[in-house]
Amino acid sequence: MNRTPFPRILLALGMLAVTAAFAQAAVVPAKFSQVWAVQAAPGARVLLLEARLVAEREGGFQQNVRLILNNTVLTRPPLGRREMMPIRYIYTTAVPYGPWPPVPRYSSADRAYAFLEDNDFTPGNGPYAEAPDGNYPILGCPPLLQVEVSGLVRPGTNDLTIVNGSDKPLEIRRLELVPASESAFEPLPPDPGWPALYYSAGLRAEYVKALPMLEPATRRHVLAALGIAEYLRPGGKRAQAVAWLKESLQGGLDPDLGTQVAYRLAAERWRTGRWPAGTKYLVQSALAGDDAWTGITRSLLAVLDGHPGRSPRPVIRPLSMRAVRVDGIMDEPEWERAPALPVDTPMVGSEGMPHYHTTARFAVSRQGLVFGFSGDLPADPHWVTGVGRDEWAWLDHCMEVFLATPELNEYREFNATPLGAQFDTRNRWLRIMDFSWNGEWQVVARLDERSFTMEYLIPWRDLGFARRPAPGTILVVSVVRNMQEGEGEGRTRYLAAITRYSYPEPHRLQEGALLVVP
Repeated sequence: MNRTPFPRILLALGMLAVTAAFAQAAVVPAKFSQVWAVQAAPGARVLLLEARLVAEREGGFQQNVRLILNNTVLTRPPLGRREMMPIRYIYTTAVPYGPWPPVPRYSSADRAYAFLEDNDFTPGNGPYAEAPDGNYPILGCPPLLQVEVSGLVRPGTNDLTIVNGSDKPLEIRRLELVPASESAFEPLPPDPGWPALYYSAGLRAEYVKALPMLEPATRRHVLAALGIAEYLRPGGKRAQAVAWLKESLQGGLDPDLGTQVAYRLAAERWRTGRWPAGTKYLVQSALAGDDAWTGITRSLLAVLDGHPGRSPRPVIRPLSMRAVRVDGIMDEPEWERAPALPVDTPMVGSEGMPHYHTTARFAVSRQGLVFGFSGDLPADPHWVTGVGRDEWAWLDHCMEVFLATPELNEYREFNATPLGAQFDTRNRWLRIMDFSWNGEWQVVARLDERSFTMEYLIPWRDLGFARRPAPGTILVVSVVRNMQEGEGEGRTRYLAAITRYSYPEPHRLQEGALLVVP
């Protein structure tokens, strides 16, 4: 084992601030170990270490660093009968992808190691600073490790060996043996993401308490985040949400957030049949750009005002059919009269890729919504999924349909391939997917050498309606053609839709169209 070439550094409680070696952070080089002489405070039972790996990206500190106190290895918890001290973290993590629920930054199995995925000393910037689409903030924690070491501490000087097995240097800011653990609070950042507030009641309470002390611009941002979270979360108080949203628009708000606020207030008008008091002109003034939320808001208001021709997005009025025979052939004369849209607008990132024309037709019946699709296929498509339920249809050429009411707090997903594989989920707005849900929808496809036809029948109850909804009922709909080229590692996925998507993510219903039930 290598030992540091310079003398041990003696640390006593409270001595950190005046220790020259820690003024700019002491460093344990990569693939190196150092022995520190740590002076124990009276009654010391907790080892406190503030450190980070110097890396371009966040790294797994706990996978690379080992601590040895007085010849006893301090491994990952539970450390025999000694566990790491719980640290109070006020944030939760919103998982960007997958069906997993949000999880705290520490767990009962690995509590104090949560911070170790952070690679700097800046609280609140997250273990992964770049989150997809900015919608899934993964928030940071102070890099502070605390380990219960009762029975291992000697009075006076203790030997602590720090083994850095990483290929990055390890910076140490603080190293002490103290009588009690600390609570590690992150300062509340001035621009919280609403998903974090959606998930954490404790965090919502912290921001509500802080509201009177915030300067105006910060207050408006926090009010917007609180309002969106309260509007969307199950059991949220709508009146309180609307009050926060309304106040956030008074005095100006960042356009990206302001258009989301405007949409929620427009959705409340749709839900209640009238504008929340004093919000109409605030919403109109917020819709100055051409982003996704502005587009869907203007479209919803155009329909509600009786001027669907002013909608920047397609407004689909499906053909009303008396009876539907789902056979995948689409040879009924009614289909010729059904409104049709090309599913040909490439999503961002799919421009210039091989393209296969697809058309979507729309109808309704007493039983439910009916979609008819026809499209082209490559000469020799390589299929990788089966033909049953709950297949990952998006791995093949498939059609994807997303449907929601204008509240956009819950939506349903219906995917199918020309071979007949089906996939469906019931989702919360943050991609929290219920894979266990299976709708009663039917799909039948007919596959030709270079083309396919396919029919969906989605019962109204699959969309949360007991029966056919009243004429004029509005739904938000997105129809996406998923296309695949190549095989194995060279397989490429590209996407096209009935509307222009500014981000390659089919679940962004704010990029969708409106469907009005006849």
